[in-house]
Amino acid sequence: MYAINYVYRNERAVFMMADATHGAAMRLKDAEGRYIFYDPRSGSESPIHGRRVVVNNDMPAMATGNRSVLFGDFNHYKIRDVRGFTLLRLDEIRARNLQVVFLGFSRHDGGYINAGQNPIQALAQA
Repeated sequence: MYAINYVYRNERAVFMMADATHGAAMRLKDAEGRYIFYDPRSGSESPIHGRRVVVNNDMPAMATGNRSVLFGDFNHYKIRDVRGFTLLRLDEIRARNLQVVFLGFSRHDGGYINAGQNPIQALAQA
């Protein structure tokens, strides 16, 4: 959390991780056997250091060398649409079965805008 500039540690800053990583974090216990981020009596997950957790199953799993947890202000992440959406109707391919095939194409890219302040940091597994 403290690897990013304090400007980006505002109320919009969240943790992002895969569902399996989030489940592993919920099973962490302290030295006395108490759950750190989960209260089994109430059945509710508590936020990590008061920050919301966003589950993204496209994140890598916990393994050596993987960056499995992100933290930061994702409002600085921008998605770029390279072209418009193209839709093709192909009547000939399945005409024997009285079916029509539709194909759709679109191109997108994304990345965060880094103004030299690093609004998002990753936790690399040792």
